[in-house]
Amino acid sequence: TCSGSCRTWMARKKCYAEELANRRRIKMSKFQKGHTPWNKGKPRVEETKEKLRLAAIRQWERMTPVERIEHGRKVGKSIKEAWKNPEIRHKFIAITPLEEPKICFFCNGLITLQGNGGECLHIHSLDGNHENWNPENKVSVHKKCHSRYHWLVNNPMDNPEALKKQKKVLKIFYNTPEGKELQRKRALKQWVDMTPEERIEFGRKMSLLTSGDKNPFFNKHHKPESIEKMSKAMLGKEPWNKGKKGVQPCSEETRKKMIKTSQETWDNYTPEERTERGRRTSEGRKRAKIRRENNCQKTDQE
Repeated sequence: TCSGSCRTWMARKKCYAEELANRRRIKMSKFQKGHTPWNKGKPRVEETKEKLRLAAIRQWERMTPVERIEHGRKVGKSIKEAWKNPEIRHKFIAITPLEEPKICFFCNGLITLQGNGGECLHIHSLDGNHENWNPENKVSVHKKCHSRYHWLVNNPMDNPEALKKQKKVLKIFYNTPEGKELQRKRALKQWVDMTPEERIEFGRKMSLLTSGDKNPFFNKHHKPESIEKMSKAMLGKEPWNKGKKGVQPCSEETRKKMIKTSQETWDNYTPEERTERGRRTSEGRKRAKIRRENNCQKTDQE
């Protein structure tokens, strides 16, 4: 019966229906006690799994935000209750030693266990294709390192603190040839998917984010060791402008592309940005004029 909190007829009707459903469940539970289920030990076929999955999706879509929160709370509570069962808990945390220790691809640590613990063995696909079973595509990793990597790849800016903690793991991976190739493919895909207007806007934003004191290398200089490395790397390579003097003329096709890009960039500027661009151009021309006059005076004195 209703507790008395239901004031409207519809609320009392809903309360009564829930009470009948609970009574029905209790009767069915008592009747089924001691009976072996007909499908005990039998795995579900793929068709049944697909039907259940679609039914769960439809049910989730029909839920209101409040109902979804309540559903999540109930699921979490049932999982906690199940975790108290030693038999169920043992299935999830069963750990056995590996016959041959392996090296983690991300942290270079030793992997000696297999199972579901954080220090246990996982297999990672370098190209992201889990169906590619080429030995060169599969590497051994810790479960915790594997989880961190995929979480950071999918949610790079959701949690800055977590990103800072896991930066070391990503740095190790991104310095490998596979990591560099992955970054290149992502950047290329992002650029190809952009429209011309989005590319112009992207370039403008990057310019604002990295200009002046916002540039990571602002007011810094290369170390002598770095200069030595760059010098050695360029040994034997012929510069593109060797033997050429002054500004190099470009082809008519390149000139047209430059004019078109410049026009599109200007059309996408706001009035304030156009004013700022004109001011900076004017100042640059004044500085160039002063430099030319100073150079002429030095030449005359010589």
